[in-house]
Amino acid sequence: MWLVTPWLNRRAVRRWERLHMRAVSTLRWEEQGRWAEVADELASIITGYGRLRRLPDVVDSLISARIRRCNALIRAGGVRQALAEADQLTTMLRPDSASLRRLRETVVAAARDARDDTAERLVAEWSAAACPSDGFRLARAVDVPQDASGRAVPAGPGLETEERAALVRYLTEAPLVAVAWGYDPDPFDPDRPEVVPLNLHTDGTWVWSEGLAYFADRYGIAPEPDLLAAIRQRGYRPPEVDEATVHRAAAWVRER
Repeated sequence: MWLVTPWLNRRAVRRWERLHMRAVSTLRWEEQGRWAEVADELASIITGYGRLRRLPDVVDSLISARIRRCNALIRAGGVRQALAEADQLTTMLRPDSASLRRLRETVVAAARDARDDTAERLVAEWSAAACPSDGFRLARAVDVPQDASGRAVPAGPGLETEERAALVRYLTEAPLVAVAWGYDPDPFDPDRPEVVPLNLHTDGTWVWSEGLAYFADRYGIAPEPDLLAAIRQRGYRPPEVDEATVHRAAAWVRER
């Protein structure tokens, strides 16, 4: 039927082109922070794409628009609606697909940038349930805020001295996953030689850079809330991690 109706085919292609141009135009709105408008416009575009699903490549456009809408909703304050739509989208995607990884990375980044603890918690729970990653979570690097002059300054308040020491022990004594031959510069003290360690550790659930221990020790900067909560819950004592789990963590890191 499709092959014998070239006129209808051309009409569908023109509709797709118009929708594509509308999607491109919303990129400027994103740059302007007009997230609610982006979300509304993408909802209309998604509906249009849905009517053209027989066209080649339209599914890719549809998935991309739906991921971008989830991002816009979270940044506009609609995290619960975003996660409901993300749940629907996961049913279209293979567990090992690049699109599912992109969806997860997009919503996690949006929640982090929104600096909303509730949004981050809800996204973390959704991510763990909808996008399992062999049981591991990668801790994010410390934030590097800047003052008015552009100089990096640690965000306060810092960790208490007693907790700081216990946290550093946990972060450095957990089993090594990967050894890095080299160091990174300290963004808060750029005149120092490269001193931030890059080794990776795991407690069987989390994987993190040893740089987190450096920043906790030197500046009292805590790791992200979920990891800090897990460490506190364990009494600052790393659990026993069997060799098989360490090998799985190392393989998981290599695949990222």
